[in-house]
Amino acid sequence: MKFKLWSEYRVFILWYFVSFVFGVALYFGLSFEPYWPIVLGLALFCLGLTFFIRFVWIRYSFFVLLGLFVASFRTSFVDTPFLWRSLWHQEICADVVDVYSKYSGQTLFLENISLKKKGFVPRQARVSFDGQEPVFHKGDKVCFEGHLFAVQAHQARRFFYQGIGAGGKIKKVISHQQASVAKMDALRLNIMEKLRASLSDKQAEIAIPLVVGEQQIVSPEIYDIYRLAGIAHVLSVSGFHMALLATFVFFLVQSLLALMPVISLRFSAKKVAAVLSLIVTGFYLMISGFQVPAIRSFLMIALVFLGVLTERKTVSLYSVLLVAVVLLCIRPEWITSISFQFSFISVLILVGLYEDVSASFSSRSFGVILLTALLANVIVSVALAPFVIYHFNQFNPYAVMGNLVTSVVFSFCVMPLLFVSTLLMPFGWEGFLLKIVGFLLDKITAVAEWISRLPYAEVFVPSFSMWGLGFVAFGIVWLCLVKSKRRFWGCAVILAGFIIGYSLVRVPDLVVMDKGRAVLVRQEDGSFQILGNNQNWMAKIRLRKNGQDKARIVSDDFVQIRQKMVAFHPDFCQKADLAILWKKSKLCVNAVQFIPKSQKVYDVYLTPDILIQEVGSDERKRPWMQEIFYQKEDL
Repeated sequence: MKFKLWSEYRVFILWYFVSFVFGVALYFGLSFEPYWPIVLGLALFCLGLTFFIRFVWIRYSFFVLLGLFVASFRTSFVDTPFLWRSLWHQEICADVVDVYSKYSGQTLFLENISLKKKGFVPRQARVSFDGQEPVFHKGDKVCFEGHLFAVQAHQARRFFYQGIGAGGKIKKVISHQQASVAKMDALRLNIMEKLRASLSDKQAEIAIPLVVGEQQIVSPEIYDIYRLAGIAHVLSVSGFHMALLATFVFFLVQSLLALMPVISLRFSAKKVAAVLSLIVTGFYLMISGFQVPAIRSFLMIALVFLGVLTERKTVSLYSVLLVAVVLLCIRPEWITSISFQFSFISVLILVGLYEDVSASFSSRSFGVILLTALLANVIVSVALAPFVIYHFNQFNPYAVMGNLVTSVVFSFCVMPLLFVSTLLMPFGWEGFLLKIVGFLLDKITAVAEWISRLPYAEVFVPSFSMWGLGFVAFGIVWLCLVKSKRRFWGCAVILAGFIIGYSLVRVPDLVVMDKGRAVLVRQEDGSFQILGNNQNWMAKIRLRKNGQDKARIVSDDFVQIRQKMVAFHPDFCQKADLAILWKKSKLCVNAVQFIPKSQKVYDVYLTPDILIQEVGSDERKRPWMQEIFYQKEDL
C-alpha cells in the first residue's frame, strides 16, 4: 500500500518538475516581457489556493508560474548594453578574461575595453584573432588595431546573458603584455601540445575537443563530414563521455581493490571506487571547460555515486528532472541551448528505457542487452531529429547508420584509450596508446566520409515554429514518463507539434537584407531567388529556414508579386505599388516606400496576403533586443 502511494506521488513530482521546465520555456517563447513581481504574486496566489482547493491543476499552474518567475527574475538582473553601430579601424586596448582555441587562431573575450577614439565602449567583447602568433592567455593585456561589430539579432539572446556587448576582429597586434598562466590553463595547454605531438593534424582536431573541450579547433571540412554522417556530436565533450569515464574508473578501481584483500576486507570497495570516480570526473569537468552537457552529466554521476555511498538506487527519471530543475534555476537561459536540449532529451529517453527493461536484464542474454543498446541508439537519433530540424533546418537520413557503425568503436575503444593516455602523459608513456587512437580515428573518419558521400546525405527542411518544438518535446516527455496504456498519446502530441509548428510559420514573400542591398523574392513554387549580388551569411540563414541551400541570383530593378509591382530603384517606382529604397524619394509618390533599418515592426504587409520581412528586426520586444533596434542615440 505504501509503495503504491509513493508510486502515485512520484508521478506527481515528475510532472511538477516538467511544469517548472515548461514555465522556463514559456518565458522565452513570449512576445512580451513579463513583470516578475506580478508573476511572483500569481505564483503565491496559486500556492495559497492549494491549501484550500485540492485541485491538481492549481499545483501544476504554481510550478509553471514558478519557472516563469525564475526566468524573468534572472533576466531583470542582467544588464548588457550592446554596441549599436559597428566601429571600424579602431585602436583598442583591453584585458583578456578568457580564450578559446579555434581552427585558424583564437577567440578572445575582452574586458576593461578602452578606445583611442571616443565612442560607446561595451563592458565585454568577443573578438577573433586569425594569426598563429602571438598566443594569448587569460590575464594578458593587449592593444590592437581592429573592428568592433554590432551585435546581430541571431546572437542577441546568447550575448545578452553572457554579458558580451560586441563582436570584433583583431587585424594587427600593437602590444601584448603576458600574464602568468593559471595552473589549470597550463595543464590544458600541455595536454593539447602532447596530443598534437603524437597525432596528425586531422586526428588532433578530433581528439582535442574530447579531452579539453576546445570545439572550435575542428576544421570546417572535418566538421561537415561528421555532420553529414550524423555523428557531429562526438566532436565535443558530451555527458556520455563523462559517464563512460566514471564507469571505467569505477570498475577499474573496484577490480584493483578486489586483488588487495587487506584493503577490501576493511573498506567497501564499491564506496572507495565511487569516491575516486567522482574525483576523477570532477577533474575531467574542470579540464574540459565546464561544458553544459558535462555539468549535467557530472550532477547525474554525483547522484548515482551518492546512491552507492548510501546504498540506494538513484538512476531514475526523478534524478534526471531534478538535475534539469537545478540547472535551470541557476541559468534558465540554458533551455534555449541546443546542447542542453540534446543532452536532457537523450538522457530522459535512455533512463526511461532503462526503467522499462531493467527488470528483464537478469534473465536475458548478452545479445539481447546489446540489441537493446542499439535500439536505444536508434530511438535517441530519431527523437533528436526534430531538434536538429528546428535549429539547423536539415535532416541527415543516415544519422542512425552513422551512429550504429561508429558508436561502439568510438565509445568503447577511442574514449578509454584517450583517458588512459591522458593519465600517462606525466610519465611520457602516452605515445603508443595515442598511435592506436589515431589509427581508430582515421577509420572512423573514413567511414564518416563514405556516409557523407551517399546520395541525399543532407536534406534541407523548412523551419517550424518554437511552439511546434514545444509540443514535440512535451510528447517525448509524455512517452518517457507515462507508464500506462496512455503512453502512446505522446505520439499524437508529437504529430500535433509538427502540424502546429508548420501551420504557424508564415513564409514571407519578400525578405530585405543588408539595408536593401539584397532581397529574397519568393517564387510561385515556394523557393526564393536573390535580387542583387550579395549572397552573404544572412541570405544563407534565411534560405536554410526555407529549406534551401542555394538560390538563383538575378539582377532586376522590379518584380511582380501577385499582380503587385515592387521596385528597387526610384526610376521604376512611378508605377510601382511598393518601393524598397535606401532613402525616401520624391519620384515614388504613388508607391509605399519601405526604407530598411527604419522599421520598428517585424512583419509589414503590402496587402493582406503579401508579407515583407526585414532581417535584423524582430517581433518580440524583449530585453536582449531593445538596445539593438530601438536605441536612438548616435554613437
